[in-house]
Amino acid sequence: MPDRHPEELTTGEATELMRQVADFGRPTPLFVNLFAELRDSDRLGGRCGACEFRTICGGSRSRAYACTGDVLAEEPWCGHQPDSFPYQSDLAQHLHTP
Repeated sequence: MPDRHPEELTTGEATELMRQVADFGRPTPLFVNLFAELRDSDRLGGRCGACEFRTICGGSRSRAYACTGDVLAEEPWCGHQPDSFPYQSDLAQHLHTP
């Protein structure tokens, strides 16, 4: 982006600036694929991948990435142990999980 006042921009610079602003909110294939991976709870690793709440919680993907370098790793600060929820059958019925 230019470091000049808007009135000092040439037509070409103004056009390029407007294109950059318009492109800013458009999804790119990289982000579309990343978001698809993040929504797929079957790809989660560690305790998150085995957790009965993975489809409604998913853990903190940003914290997993910050602590491990893997966005799909388990949530490091979660204290829940998978399969320790006392109402497993009720949960499975409501979440439609096996």
